[in-house]
Amino acid sequence: MRGSRTTRNFISHAHGDHVAGFESKAENFSTIETKEVYTSRGMRITNFKPLKCGDRIILDDLEITAHNAGHMLGSAQFKIQTPETSVLYTGDINCRDALTTGKAETVACDILIIEATYGLPFYVFPERDDVYREVVEWVLNQVQNGKTPVFQVYSAGKAQEVIRLLNTFTKVPVVTNSAITKVNDVYTRHGVPMDFIDLDAEEGKELVKKHECAYVIPTSRSYLIDEGFSRAFVTGWALKFWPRLNGNTAFPLSAHADFIQLVNYVEDAKPKKVYTVHGYKEEFADFIRRKLGINAEPIPPLQQTRLREYL
Repeated sequence: MRGSRTTRNFISHAHGDHVAGFESKAENFSTIETKEVYTSRGMRITNFKPLKCGDRIILDDLEITAHNAGHMLGSAQFKIQTPETSVLYTGDINCRDALTTGKAETVACDILIIEATYGLPFYVFPERDDVYREVVEWVLNQVQNGKTPVFQVYSAGKAQEVIRLLNTFTKVPVVTNSAITKVNDVYTRHGVPMDFIDLDAEEGKELVKKHECAYVIPTSRSYLIDEGFSRAFVTGWALKFWPRLNGNTAFPLSAHADFIQLVNYVEDAKPKKVYTVHGYKEEFADFIRRKLGINAEPIPPLQQTRLREYL
C-alpha cells in the first residue's frame, strides 16, 4: 500500500507464503503474535508497526482496521475504508472455533478479496469435535499397542492445535522438535499454554526412545519412521485421501475455511464485488457468479518479483 512516498505492508499471519512483506524496509504492520512467530525462526524485521485486532489505523484518507481471521495465533483480516468504498482482504481464514483460535469475524464490505484454498463443493470438513475425537482415539490406541504416535504437521499453527488437543484430552506426554518448540513458546506467552518437552532435552530423548509419548514434527522435513512409530498427517487435504495417506493415517483437520464456510462468508459479508485468490479460485469465483449472483473473478497470477526489487 502506497500513501505519498511511504510504502506500508500489512502482514496477515506468519505462514511462509504470507510474510514476504517482512523482507522489505517499508513500514510493516502485523499483530505482535505474527511478528513473534516469524522472528522465532531467526528472521529479522525492520520498521515494525504493531497492531491488534480491532485497531484502526489512519493513513492519509484511508482507514485500515484489523479483524480476527481465526487461522492461527495472531492472524488478521484487513478492511480498508476509503471515502468511496470499502475493501476487505481476508488472508487465510477459519470460520469455526478451534482449541487455539476463535473463529474468524465476518466483516461487511463492498469489495471482498477472499481465499479459495478449499473452494470446491467437495471440500466440506467433518465437525471439528468429531475429528478431535478420532485423533484422541488413534493416539490412545497406538500407545496401548506400544507404539509412538507421530504427527507430521505445519510447525506454526497446526502443531499447536494438535498439542493443545493432546494436552486437553489425554495424559500422553508430547515431545516436539526445536522448530515447533520455538512457536510453542510464543503461543504460551500469548495465553495459549502448551505442555510439551523438547526433543533436545534428555527427558524428550528418553520418552521417544521408550515409545512413551506422542511426537510432533514438521511436514517440511523427511523423517524415517521405524516399526515402533505410527505416523499421521493432519491437514484438510486428508479429506481427499481419507482414511489413509501413503500408508499413514490422515486426519482432515484444517486451519482454513471449507467450501461451506467460504460461501457463508461471502453471503454474510454482502459484497458487491468478489475477488478470489489461492487454491480453487477460478471454480469458486464461477460458483459465486452462478449461484450467488455476485460479480466475482479470480485474481490472476502475478509475476514473482521480490519486494526488494519492487521497492
